[in-house]
Amino acid sequence: MRVALNFLSAALARSERGSAGLPQLCKCVCYAARAAAYAAVKAGAARITLANRTRERAEALARELAQKFGVEARGAGLGEAVRADVIINATPVWDTPLVDLRGAKAYVEFVYNPPETALLREAKRLGLAVVDGIDILVEQGAAAEEIWGLEPGGGAQEGQEG
Repeated sequence: MRVALNFLSAALARSERGSAGLPQLCKCVCYAARAAAYAAVKAGAARITLANRTRERAEALARELAQKFGVEARGAGLGEAVRADVIINATPVWDTPLVDLRGAKAYVEFVYNPPETALLREAKRLGLAVVDGIDILVEQGAAAEEIWGLEPGGGAQEGQEG
């Protein structure tokens, strides 16, 4: 979740909103990934729409977020028309645009293979603040090294057993 939050913050820092976090009235759409939804809440999203291949799963996670964090959350199916300020795609779907990006400010994508998806190309074309799956993959690796006490490029840090 920390990596997702870091990249959501990075996307916002690249956008016109600055790095102060999500505006109180920001609407965020998360496609899959519970960690992405939690990161959006932690970044300050007040309204979240969660989309999943199974609408019931999206609705269950929306209820969980609403109960735990007091945010306005709802579930949706993947094909439903949803608009938001920030769109986070954490699905394995990479060849079909899932959402209309017009009106969004930032797009975060967890897909790293292929390196550029249809949605990522569209987000760039529209001039959105973008964080792609390769950026996230690299950051996840760095976070893992830190968690496990490893130095970049190899061994355990001094004082750590390896």
